[in-house]
Amino acid sequence: QNNNNNMSSVPAPPQQPHTSSSSSDVSISSLLMQNEHYIRAIIENQKHGKLDQCAEYQRQLQRNLMILARIANAQAEAKGTLQQQQVYMKGMSAVSNGSGPVINGAPPQ
Repeated sequence: QNNNNNMSSVPAPPQQPHTSSSSSDVSISSLLMQNEHYIRAIIENQKHGKLDQCAEYQRQLQRNLMILARIANAQAEAKGTLQQQQVYMKGMSAVSNGSGPVINGAPPQ
């Protein structure tokens, strides 16, 4: 395949932001929009036999998916930590008001 012809019917991908795992909803939305573009570009380039360009879009798509996975993991860990803190605070509250420790989410009877 001759891939010197970079003038495909697919526009150039949007700029890749340098995103860390601490991200806002805006950058998540941006990554999702980029992923949509990459998927369309992969399909279009496959139709035209431009496999090298497909591979590049696939690398960019994979990179974005890994960033999104790190964001999801960080959010899940933060949520789990918050839930643990809430359970701990409920237990401490029960102990301080004399009702005893909270066992399995229910105060002693």
